[in-house]
Amino acid sequence: MADSAIVQFVQKLSYDAQTPETKHFSKRAVIDCIGCALAGSTHDTVPGVVKSMLDIDGKGGNAVWGKKSSDTLELKGAVFVNAYTSAIFDMDDGHRRAQGHPGAVIVPAALTVGARLGCTGKQMLEAVIVGYDVSVREAVRIREAGGPRKGTSGWCAPGAAATVGKLLKLTDEQMANAIGMCEYLTPQAGQDRSVNFPSMTKEGIPWGAYTGSFCAHLARGGFTAHRPHLADCEELCSDLGKRVEIDFTYYKKWSACRWAHPALGGLEQVRAERNFTINDVKHVQIRSFEKALLLSNRKPKSTLEAVYSIPFSLAYWLKHGQIEPDNLKDEAAMVGDDEVCDMATRIDMEHAPEYTQEFPLKCIQDITVTFQDGSTITKTGLESPWDAGERAPTDEEIKTKFKTLAEPVLGQRWADLYGALEMLDEVKDLNEVVKLLTKLPMPSTTTAGEPILDGLPICVPKLLLPRKDIDLAKWACVACDQFESEPDYWAKMSQHAGDSPSSLHLVFPEVYLASVTGGPPEDDKKRIETICRTMKTYVDQQVFDERPPAFMAVDRKTPFVPTRKGLVLAVDLEAYNYNCPVPTLIRPTEKTIVARLPPRIAIREDAPLELPHIIMIIDDPSKSVIEPLFTDSSFTEPEYEVELFNGAGVVKGLRVTPQGTAHVEQSMKQLAAKETAAAAAAGRAPAVILIGDGNHSLATAKACWENLKKKEGIGMDHPQRYALVELQNLHDDGVVFEPIHRILSGADANELQAWLESAWGCTAKPYAEPLPNQAVVLVKGSDRSSSVILEPPTDKLPIVSVSTGIDAFVEKHAEVKIGYVHGEEPVRAACQRGDTAGIILPGLDKSRFLHTLHQIGTLPRKAFSMGEANEKRFYVEARNILPTNWSSKLCEFFKSADPSCTGQVSEAKLQEVFELEGWNSADFKALVKASGASCCGGPIDYQKLLAFVM
Repeated sequence: MADSAIVQFVQKLSYDAQTPETKHFSKRAVIDCIGCALAGSTHDTVPGVVKSMLDIDGKGGNAVWGKKSSDTLELKGAVFVNAYTSAIFDMDDGHRRAQGHPGAVIVPAALTVGARLGCTGKQMLEAVIVGYDVSVREAVRIREAGGPRKGTSGWCAPGAAATVGKLLKLTDEQMANAIGMCEYLTPQAGQDRSVNFPSMTKEGIPWGAYTGSFCAHLARGGFTAHRPHLADCEELCSDLGKRVEIDFTYYKKWSACRWAHPALGGLEQVRAERNFTINDVKHVQIRSFEKALLLSNRKPKSTLEAVYSIPFSLAYWLKHGQIEPDNLKDEAAMVGDDEVCDMATRIDMEHAPEYTQEFPLKCIQDITVTFQDGSTITKTGLESPWDAGERAPTDEEIKTKFKTLAEPVLGQRWADLYGALEMLDEVKDLNEVVKLLTKLPMPSTTTAGEPILDGLPICVPKLLLPRKDIDLAKWACVACDQFESEPDYWAKMSQHAGDSPSSLHLVFPEVYLASVTGGPPEDDKKRIETICRTMKTYVDQQVFDERPPAFMAVDRKTPFVPTRKGLVLAVDLEAYNYNCPVPTLIRPTEKTIVARLPPRIAIREDAPLELPHIIMIIDDPSKSVIEPLFTDSSFTEPEYEVELFNGAGVVKGLRVTPQGTAHVEQSMKQLAAKETAAAAAAGRAPAVILIGDGNHSLATAKACWENLKKKEGIGMDHPQRYALVELQNLHDDGVVFEPIHRILSGADANELQAWLESAWGCTAKPYAEPLPNQAVVLVKGSDRSSSVILEPPTDKLPIVSVSTGIDAFVEKHAEVKIGYVHGEEPVRAACQRGDTAGIILPGLDKSRFLHTLHQIGTLPRKAFSMGEANEKRFYVEARNILPTNWSSKLCEFFKSADPSCTGQVSEAKLQEVFELEGWNSADFKALVKASGASCCGGPIDYQKLLAFVM
């Protein structure tokens, strides 16, 4: 039996000999399964399964995916749990020919055992490929033999035995025994019974992985078995190596049984044709292959039953537009949704004999949606999205699914894991992958002692304010990206600050950038070096008073608004991505121009301080988060009040008390929950915090953090993970969105007019006031009478139409340069020249702002400004983002205290060095005692002290 075709195929298969397509599909199968397993690790049944495995076999050295690195089990238990989590949310892959789900059995067995053995990624992929082939052919053999149909583990366990056996490098005889033994011991796993009575057994999937691994290990130890049935199936095995079964894997777009997916895809098509809600639907009729009629439970009692109900799955999708693991976590909310349950009773199924003849190689359904107005839409011949072949998902769709499943568990480390899995064939030791699969405990504070709010992308910062003897009016300076074309403003600000410590000396006003002045790039470098030196000087000279961690509530009066309330806090850069390939909780609102980041990065990457001019916004129409800080006296205490330079108004700072902090945490969590629910109902990703001003500054902080965290010794609790910002409420009357107008130097105004008329399908009108709502003014000269009015399409914000049209115009006219200004007068002044045209935009409609963002993602660059230049945020607060590295400091101290490198130093000598650095004597003694580095006042073993600190 050792020389049978199936055994020889398993033993001789080489990854390097596979086609590029097979290599790609094998990695895709691994990526998809691991994403499903990470999401599954959050299911509320998992702790009980893990505890049971601990009770049976005890603790071991094998990781439970998605759990803490300390949560380990013996090999059999880890294989079982990792297979269980891969299938629990019913998003795992499948195979039409087999009628089941090989990935959830094969991949957990391969990676868990492969990591235990220290195998390479290539070895794992070889094992996965053979596992799929053996499993699928075993499924066909069983079905052709007749008898009750078996669920996945009934035919996939022998595949798992082949997978593990290949990793164990079994001999031919041992491999035959492993497969034969597993055929004999495989779970019965009646498929129809599993479908009729959904439960945690899930077609016996974890038992399939467990049994396969068990039999392979027994075979290695000499345990024998009967000849495998597959060894006698010559015709079934005649195309081994020619037809590679993993190439025909399908994937799931929704958390629901695959038999529901054709109809779900049909609903998606119907909604693409007609915008409707669940309340608009009167009835849904489904014609289907016969087996799908088993999934007709309209009143599931659990989420496990819900994913095996076609009527309920369709009803849920009709309301929410998606069915993902996050939806299934709140079981009571899902199965107790009266609106969904009512809709499920109005979804009927009937048998379509012609589609049963195509099953199982094809799952085909028709769907007819009848609306309340009596109209209908029918879709026929529907097959599942993301099937093998022409309907297969794209790589980007698989990546998006993986991020959706993995990010809630791993945070931004999902991207590192995804990258490793994409390059799995180059991984030298699978333990490198497994390390990325374990969840890092969320730190409760930064290393600077700043509390991190559990469940929110926020930390409570340790703010730095100038000493009381420093003139705050001279210290405060407007945001560096303002008054870009007015060097006189900045010269006056410099004169105003004089020799007094000022935030002006800690920032790089953009008016001085070489790209603005036309000077050499070396000028930028010199100014950046000066800024960094000044920051360090201010720290060394103790210009700042460091406060205990606390938010700062701020109230700004400007020449235009009597009050604009905000909250200074630090946001988690792990919850933000300026490229936004997949939506994040902290969302950019404008396109980020990456080319603008380098000078900002050069300042921040080595800077010990950050000063915020970033303004972020929340959608809080009930004014529940920020506003109560100014009405409840127990929430804040006065901190400062300062009149700002050049008539910019007054800003008051109120330190938020512990009671106020608790209020902010609770109300932000409630706001986040509302947004998450609204996003789910609309079929989009939630956005809890949006960027208002300072888009490129936050992108700079993100870029610096991404670079810093790659360095050895940098943990996820480093202060640079968080960026200092001011949070404002979109619904605050003082929050005003001003337009940013365009100046096109080198443009022919008449040519630009013709271009925009053609692009927008409109005709220019003579300038006349009042202007039509949302109209754009094309300025041709300083005289208003020469201007014309253009009305862009009304289906989107004018800024979107303007940016699209102008960008296309500039692309055709390389000589044209775009400038961006606040206020109409600079536009008209610039257009006095005959070679310049201007675009004056209308004010941004706040009521359409969020809708547009959710619809199109980010707005174009320079889409809006939060107030005029003189209303912008002034730098007052600062924050330390490069705290002292204790271990490196100690190394320096030890070198000075122990020049002979004896490994020991007297306590008095070391304490002297500590005190020279300004460290507290009591703190030093407590540190020595805690580390056990000294006994009875004798010499200090500073290696112990260093090891303790590190």
